[in-house]
Amino acid sequence: MLKKIMLAVAALAVSAAFLGAGSASAAQLMYKKSGITTAVPVGTTFTATQPFWDGKGAPTPEQAWGYRYGEATLNVCMNSSLTFKVTQNSGGTFKAVPTAASFPYCSQPQKWLSTIEGQELSVTGSSTANGTETAWLGTKLNFDWTITSLSIDAYGAFTGATGSPPSKGVFVQQPTAAKSPISLNLVNAPTSPGSMYNLSAKFVLTGEAASWWFN
Repeated sequence: MLKKIMLAVAALAVSAAFLGAGSASAAQLMYKKSGITTAVPVGTTFTATQPFWDGKGAPTPEQAWGYRYGEATLNVCMNSSLTFKVTQNSGGTFKAVPTAASFPYCSQPQKWLSTIEGQELSVTGSSTANGTETAWLGTKLNFDWTITSLSIDAYGAFTGATGSPPSKGVFVQQPTAAKSPISLNLVNAPTSPGSMYNLSAKFVLTGEAASWWFN
């Protein structure tokens, strides 16, 4: 029988000048096609990938995601990616479900469970911005996967980060001026109140989605 554990996020370096004044931006994912700005339609798939690590030296906090129990690091992965399918993109709410994931370089091999009911990325509400970055703290992320080598079914239900810079949760961010690329960030994110497991990660939208932005 698989042992259930809750994941949590090891600290991720985020610019200290990240958050501040609020803005009225709604959570709707946009893109330009043939010179026309429009919303990304439901059913569209996109991939978010960790900043690349070439295997030389130690990866930066942004290039490696890992979870910890207290002070002990249980697993670290590099060059990982997550693929999602858009299920809602209107009314100030963006939702997508994970369809695939790749963890090519991990200290413990992992296999993604893409059929677990209830997995979802959602972004709602207005943005908060300061300096060169904009963040949506109304972000939630649920997921489930199996660590095959340890026979552990690991899962997480991450809620929005808080503070400035944001921490203890998940958020999406984008450059304020350029608007893209969007990144999905987890910073020392606990999966439940009182959990000792914390997860840190950063995934940047790639390919065609690298030019998308939240409006």
